[in-house]
Amino acid sequence: MAQPLLKHTDPMTRIAEIRAGLPVAELERLVKTLSLTRDEVARVLGVSRRTLSRLQGRQTLDPVASDRLARVWQVVDHAVETLGGVDEVAAWTRDPNPSLGGATPLTLLDTDVGVDAVDQILRRIDYGIYG
Repeated sequence: MAQPLLKHTDPMTRIAEIRAGLPVAELERLVKTLSLTRDEVARVLGVSRRTLSRLQGRQTLDPVASDRLARVWQVVDHAVETLGGVDEVAAWTRDPNPSLGGATPLTLLDTDVGVDAVDQILRRIDYGIYG
């Protein structure tokens, strides 16, 4: 099971960590957890591949990329709890979902609205409603 990123901290601590910049290692952990390609990572963070390459030489992400990463980890943590494991989550995020208009959950994680839509599907699954 994936180790939660910021799950057990209070919101004010999470905000401070995001503003200070999350470690690039957390991005690398997400890449391994979901077996993401460079293009998928760039899309989720809302950056170009070139910017993504520049991030790899740094210790921390900037606050905007940190915020996006934290939101994605929040969904991944929820998905692991709901679906039972990282392999299931990696597969589920790439499967077209009828409740998302046929989009894959992974393609929606680049926006707040998309993250909310994916999280809503997970909550429906939590309550036994097909998502």
